[in-house]
Amino acid sequence: MNDPRQTALDMVQQDKTSIDNLWLRYFANGGNADPVDFEAYLHGLLDADEYDTMILSWALEDVSGR
Repeated sequence: MNDPRQTALDMVQQDKTSIDNLWLRYFANGGNADPVDFEAYLHGLLDADEYDTMILSWALEDVSGR
């Protein structure tokens, strides 16, 4: 499975979404990280398991409208 963190950061940098919005979508899809840990994960400061990576992918799909 590809790591979606760079895609998420690119979307934030391009003002297509915010980290808060991504976290909300991540949490709504079953993610367990709090907002601070989620942001640290996006920036590569924390590792996430395969399940959280999949949930981030779902959140990105929600935000991008795929």
